[in-house]
Amino acid sequence: MSLPNTPRKTYTCDRASGLYNTGNTCFLNSALQCLLHTPPLLRVVIAHGKDNKCRIGDKFCMLCAFRQVVVQAHKSSSPFAPSPVSSRLQTIAKHMRRGRQEDAHEFLRYAIDAMQKAYLHGVPSKLEPKLADTTWIHKIFGGKLRSRVSCQGCGHNSDTFDRILDLSLDIIKADSLKEALKSFISPDYLKGADKYKCEKCKKHVNAEKRFTIHEAPPVLTVHLKRFSPLGRKIGHHVTYDEHLNLQPYMSKDQFGPMYTLYGIICHAGSGPNSGHYYAYVKSRLGKWHEMNDEVVSGLSGPPVNKKMAYILRKRMIKAGVGGREEERVKRKRQWRVMPKKRRM
Repeated sequence: MSLPNTPRKTYTCDRASGLYNTGNTCFLNSALQCLLHTPPLLRVVIAHGKDNKCRIGDKFCMLCAFRQVVVQAHKSSSPFAPSPVSSRLQTIAKHMRRGRQEDAHEFLRYAIDAMQKAYLHGVPSKLEPKLADTTWIHKIFGGKLRSRVSCQGCGHNSDTFDRILDLSLDIIKADSLKEALKSFISPDYLKGADKYKCEKCKKHVNAEKRFTIHEAPPVLTVHLKRFSPLGRKIGHHVTYDEHLNLQPYMSKDQFGPMYTLYGIICHAGSGPNSGHYYAYVKSRLGKWHEMNDEVVSGLSGPPVNKKMAYILRKRMIKAGVGGREEERVKRKRQWRVMPKKRRM
């Protein structure tokens, strides 16, 4: 399923307005702000139901609900409550409760999944799993991981592939995003009681298991795992840059793109279900803003290396070919923005 053809005017959305906190809804507001500043998503959502009536009818449709929020957020500079989405929280995620603080990353996943279900509404259940990976949701956010187990006896490789909508990284032993990515692709050794049964050798052998990114998504969501399974906050500083070259973390001979940062969700507090969530987003004109519920504050530059960063969202801009390309992209972006500033 390809992306719908929509008019270029849907890209004119610049900065969204603030969103009122209606009772521990900062997790929802911060996640929505990142979605509200994702151009490929806006293009598809604005087109939804514009010419044809929604197939779902009177039932809840996440695409229709989010479209209402998109239109109001980019039409007015005044803050408002995103009630088309927040009032249906339990429809989006049954275990979530209004008035209770929830995990922003978890809500973001459920919100995207609800859009996927809305798009596939009416598709026979037997066909749905086959079509799921072909929808525009996966064409925007979807990537693929490769898990390779290599026999240390005969050298045979066994590959399995998994579709992903975001990339979750352990940060316990990492002080930077690059260290976390390096750790993610570092090998595990299967030996002793954990020996691997090689399908070629037909016996248990020592083996090496390694994850790599096999297909990179156009929009990359990086989830820094700041909470332990018991809910303890992992609060140390994890540094990150505005640009990311994904090539070193790709499977061999696979395309490794360059990404630019456009959204950040931060968490202040001790646990995922307490504290406060807020976001940073980059507007269409390249200006950064802090989105703290209904309060919107302009920034002088990109908010890199925020200590409380929890989720990073990046857009693909170029194939990863090193620092010179990164600098060229940066100069090109500045050239595009500066003429607009001079006319103001």
